[in-house]
Amino acid sequence: GELAEGSAWQTLLAFYQASQLFPYIAQDTTYQELRSAGELALFDSAELRTALADYYVNGAGPAANFLFRVEPDYRKLIRGLTPSVASAQVWSECHESPNPAEQTLLPCDSPMSEAGALVVLGGYLADPRVLPELRFWITNLDVMSELIHTHARAARDLLERIGAEASP
Repeated sequence: GELAEGSAWQTLLAFYQASQLFPYIAQDTTYQELRSAGELALFDSAELRTALADYYVNGAGPAANFLFRVEPDYRKLIRGLTPSVASAQVWSECHESPNPAEQTLLPCDSPMSEAGALVVLGGYLADPRVLPELRFWITNLDVMSELIHTHARAARDLLERIGAEASP
């Protein structure tokens, strides 16, 4: 019921930026090469080999890969309800991607009047799918974030185990 920063444009921008995606793809190239070449036996510990398989096949990374590939209906709805002048502004002034692995959402000026932005917001709120889809997307983002943290912890644990086995 309140405008972000008291501004219709900032609120419109928040709705739009919530539709952004940033792909995450866990890499398992080395594991796949070791497995394909039959070289997992380089690790003496059967428990460590099992832990590696669990990490790369059943762990949080593959689950995160699946979730990060979901394109939410929210994204399609918001982008379909947003005038091209606003979308163009987001991509030219409100977004920065210095390389494929990095994305920054930036504050930016509005390309339209506050009254025009209020009309767009009215369109968002008039569509009964927008808020439920936004809630769904936020929930997925929370789950994805937790999966990434779980994956990172598992990677650190595996690194310690590999280091311990490699030590003479």
